[in-house]
Amino acid sequence: MQIFKEFLLGFWIWWYFERQFDLLRSIAGVLNGLAQRTRLDVSIRYLFVPLYQSRSAASLVFSLPARLFMLLFGGVVQLIGTAIAIIAWITYILLPLLPVVLLWLWALA
Repeated sequence: MQIFKEFLLGFWIWWYFERQFDLLRSIAGVLNGLAQRTRLDVSIRYLFVPLYQSRSAASLVFSLPARLFMLLFGGVVQLIGTAIAIIAWITYILLPLLPVVLLWLWALA
């Protein structure tokens, strides 16, 4: 009985404490990589700078809508990636409870 108790307690401590730090670090790395690919910081920094550093009127007219599109598209991609990461994390947290819930539902039937 003692081994069973230590095993169960050890599993829950490992799953919800030790493994969570690794998982959150991994999710943060994925989101950081996504942010580097969308380059939202560069789009914000150079929002009002003409494309290719050209000072012509055409470059000024086309640069703002192009950068706004890049900013909007990158923001949507980043938002979707963050939502997927949050859903994956919540699913991972609830995964050990699935057998308990299924046994409970089976007992009710």
